[in-house]
Amino acid sequence: MAEAFPPYVSYGLKISSEDEQRWYEEREREASEALERGLACYEEGELKDSFYWLGRAERLSGDRSNAMLSYAMVALELNYCRICQPRFQLLRERYQLREAAFAEIWCLCRQGRLQEAARCLGNALSRSFAVKGISDVAGRLAAQTGRPGWATLSNSGIVSIHCAERVQLYLDSYDLGEMDPGAILLSSWNDKGTKRLWSDYERLSVTVKGRHVLGSPFDIHTLTRCDGVVTVKDGHLEGWLWHPEEPDFEPKIWIDDAFSLTVSEKRDIAGDDRPLFRPWGFSFPLSSLPDREKKKVVVRDTHQRLLRGAPLDPQIEQILVGKAPIPTQFQPMMVGGGNATEDERSRLKAARCAVIIPVYRDYEGTRDCLRSVLQTVPQDTVVVVIDDASPDAGIVQYVQQLAEQKQIILRTNAYNRGYPYSVNVGLSLCHGRDVILLNSDTTVFPGWVERLRAWLALPHVGTATPFSNDGGLTSYPSVEQDNIYPSLRNARFLDQLCQAIDQPDIIELPTGNGFCMAISAACLQATGLMRDQLFAQGYAEENDFCLRAREQGFRHVAAVTVYVRHRGHASFQEGYRGLLERNLALLNKLYPQYAQDVQDFKKRDPLYKVRRSFDEYCLRERVGEAGSVLMIQHRLGGGVARVVKERGQSFLRKKVLALSMAPTEKGCILEVCGSIEGFPNLSYALPSEKNKLCRLLRDVQVRHIEWHHLAGHAPWIRTLHRALEVPYDVFVHDHVWFCPRIALLTGDGHYCGEPSVEACQRCIDRWGQSLEAGLTISALLERSSVELTAARRVVAPSSDAARRLKRHIMDVKTIDIEPLEDDRCLLQSERKPFYRHAKRRIGVLGGISRWKGYDVLVDLGRHIQKHDLPLELVLFGSTADDEKLMEAGVRVTGPYREKDILLLLAVEKIDIGFIPSVAPETWCYVLGWLWKAGLDVLSFDIGASGDRVRVSGRGRVIPLGVSINFLAQYMLHYEKIR
Repeated sequence: MAEAFPPYVSYGLKISSEDEQRWYEEREREASEALERGLACYEEGELKDSFYWLGRAERLSGDRSNAMLSYAMVALELNYCRICQPRFQLLRERYQLREAAFAEIWCLCRQGRLQEAARCLGNALSRSFAVKGISDVAGRLAAQTGRPGWATLSNSGIVSIHCAERVQLYLDSYDLGEMDPGAILLSSWNDKGTKRLWSDYERLSVTVKGRHVLGSPFDIHTLTRCDGVVTVKDGHLEGWLWHPEEPDFEPKIWIDDAFSLTVSEKRDIAGDDRPLFRPWGFSFPLSSLPDREKKKVVVRDTHQRLLRGAPLDPQIEQILVGKAPIPTQFQPMMVGGGNATEDERSRLKAARCAVIIPVYRDYEGTRDCLRSVLQTVPQDTVVVVIDDASPDAGIVQYVQQLAEQKQIILRTNAYNRGYPYSVNVGLSLCHGRDVILLNSDTTVFPGWVERLRAWLALPHVGTATPFSNDGGLTSYPSVEQDNIYPSLRNARFLDQLCQAIDQPDIIELPTGNGFCMAISAACLQATGLMRDQLFAQGYAEENDFCLRAREQGFRHVAAVTVYVRHRGHASFQEGYRGLLERNLALLNKLYPQYAQDVQDFKKRDPLYKVRRSFDEYCLRERVGEAGSVLMIQHRLGGGVARVVKERGQSFLRKKVLALSMAPTEKGCILEVCGSIEGFPNLSYALPSEKNKLCRLLRDVQVRHIEWHHLAGHAPWIRTLHRALEVPYDVFVHDHVWFCPRIALLTGDGHYCGEPSVEACQRCIDRWGQSLEAGLTISALLERSSVELTAARRVVAPSSDAARRLKRHIMDVKTIDIEPLEDDRCLLQSERKPFYRHAKRRIGVLGGISRWKGYDVLVDLGRHIQKHDLPLELVLFGSTADDEKLMEAGVRVTGPYREKDILLLLAVEKIDIGFIPSVAPETWCYVLGWLWKAGLDVLSFDIGASGDRVRVSGRGRVIPLGVSINFLAQYMLHYEKIR
């Protein structure tokens, strides 16, 4: 059960941005406090307490990487491998985190998974410098897997080789010769003639008689990659850098190719959530530079590669501090003629459009992109490729071959200059015609150029940006979350869907997006080149271009008739975060209104209806002969969400399309059960869009509806079955049919006893209700009687739930009892003995509201504290006020994932499970988890949980309303009465 904002979503209920912000801030504060306490406990050697607090921090932070890594590392020390191994794997895959990669190896070794550990170690050593303490493990794994030894490569240029025989070294195909193992300095093989450094090569191979040692071949580019940025502040050149694959290595910076210095000061970058991010910082006065009059300062990293943000003009500070006017050298440069051969001039003259593609890395992606472009561009379009000093020999050879075949015009930068400069090379060559800027990790489809240019032909249109899976404001299906990279087949289908749009609306964007941005010839001529002198290697340069174009009277539009597949972040990603932050600061100084314009666009979301139409079409394509079913639920998660999910999976196995419907502030949203790609745009305002919703549901052949929970829904939803002319079934999950407070709980937290109608009315008059305002108990019972008797079936999960419903709605003749789980299977888990701690540990699961026993836990915790009883309460879940519960001595882990709960119960060594619910539950999934964990369970003698425990022989029921002292003593002496 994971809690997410908002805690309750209902039709007509607006959650203010202030309330939302307060919720996030409170959650962040609790997560930060838990992280601090966890780290403090670790420093004091209290590993178990550290594990508890860091686990809570991870869950409250939404799996923030630093909290997750700290939690996993403590779990490793405690030998909780099943908890830490999947976290290390996730951190390694998501962040390419060196420490996680090596920690995973230790974890696999402890689990006896040696072949897997050896494979992971080889991959880790090939990309990263070895962590301390890995030597013994590496030696054993090399021996056990038949490798002649192992090695590790440092940014210092030293390769440390551990094996018994002489080794042969190769830099790419260059044979360095045979030599003894040990520490070998690669810089002695730097090519003085070409000034090529060892770090400029792609691969280092270390072999013994043709067999690679563990770690070989080494990926030099990844091992030596540098993340960093340089800027100017208060007359100082300052910035930071580090080598993520060897974070303790003290990097160098080279200034103007004249001198270098080692950076030895650790820099704390506030607000950065990258795991183990610990860069080295530098700052020194510009006045200390040898040539102070020089307009640009060239700053290079350890391996003499340009640091992000360089070359840097010191006068950029005038923009960052908001001084006017903007220095002359930063003014836009008009497009001029680039150098071209006679043949190129002839081809350019015949072209009405040019596609400009900078290339750098990712050979396969680049090749696939160029193939798709060359297969689809019309005859009047020329393709211009800018090789940005690619270190990938495959890319260099491929684009040279295309140039020789006259399929492209090729330009090659002398060294890596970044996206804006490379684009400008192409723009200068292609002025006077429409151009399309295209990333090298995209895929395009037939007719894309013609369709993009059709948008440029509209009055005053300067740029056009197509739909894409990764296109910023023009992303589909979601603009809020990362989308799945679509298969070629699905991407082609989406492009055809875009192409079929008839008479599309013109939707203006605040900015285009450079992954694929068509620019009209007139706009380019009036606006000028990208300002690479400001934005260096890239990020925000196309936004700056678009904002300058807007000042010239041009519009930027969404080209909704085109879809381009985009892998994203394939080429220009290293060190992007620092440069992105710097460039956004520049952009916001130049255009103070820009950020607000983007937010306003997102809030209006004028592309939403287009995205929804795509979702609707795709959904119609999914339905089969078996039709579909619609399950109506609330937005509170919990047991209702689990039932809907499991029933959805059951329908899918029968080839029935399973849809669920949940309330929104303005209406409802449909979701597709079991969908990988997602349909996030199927939201409808009610009642204004009810006809559109009904049309879709008829098209997908909804055969029947299941009412799981209507709380929070628009009133019209109760009549949807009539509009569709289909039957509906009712699934009982709580007492909403006869209790406006839903839980049979009074406002002071006690079970109401289900009194007369008059007493019920007095209760809601005094304490309020959770249903529609003004709904009386008599009106509720009358409405429920009509709806339940009209249903095709009424289904309850337990006899207790059915009895209570029949007692209040006597017109319901038949209620089918369908338990949500098979208790016989749950009880097959081996019964665990008590752990014999100094304190008996009582485990509680779930999101604990007052109905679920929050007050009981607070009172019990305080009683235990006051009398210093040898009891400890552990809540695996969360509440509306965790801190009050923790002050009472209860350990609160925070929201959990179901896949983790059995492990958590085991590592926390729980003796007894406890269901503290003080009002009747219709079922209780957490009871099943406690039984699966092999625990006996205590429950109050009420509701389905009480009935199930009573007949199970795996626990005891306690009379509701017993004193807290009785409850505590019962828990203490449970073994004797067991």
